[in-house]
Amino acid sequence: MQRQKELVVGALQLPTLGMNATRLEFYLKNAHERDVRVMLLGEYVVNHFFKELIMMPASMVKEQSAKHIELLKSLAAKYDVIFIVPVVQIKKKEYYKSIAKVTAKSVSYYQQQILLPYPHWNEKEFFFNPVEPLKSPMTFTVDGFR
Repeated sequence: MQRQKELVVGALQLPTLGMNATRLEFYLKNAHERDVRVMLLGEYVVNHFFKELIMMPASMVKEQSAKHIELLKSLAAKYDVIFIVPVVQIKKKEYYKSIAKVTAKSVSYYQQQILLPYPHWNEKEFFFNPVEPLKSPMTFTVDGFR
């Protein structure tokens, strides 16, 4: 009888990463021991909550995103894991809410398509993501799983 293949996926919700990723690395070591191949990170791990971004210079947000993506690339190499993480991208001073797939060798982005329009939580007003018919989500293959 052939053993079924298995893909182990981890999910981690943390507060926004500072310049020290000690806590993240602690969890990654544990995930690696459990053969996690894909690690999902929650919102606001790479960037601050979007209402806090309003008070920050765009250059600081852009630098925060870039530094944390580079950190994730190095951790992806060290722990042989793929990260899926929400991240804020800034293009021409406009903010875009995106999802990044981070591997040791590459980063690919997928813009979030649905933004919350609540009066007290209006992502749709803050982010510049285009309103278009829904597209298929980002897909990729890991160890034979799509």
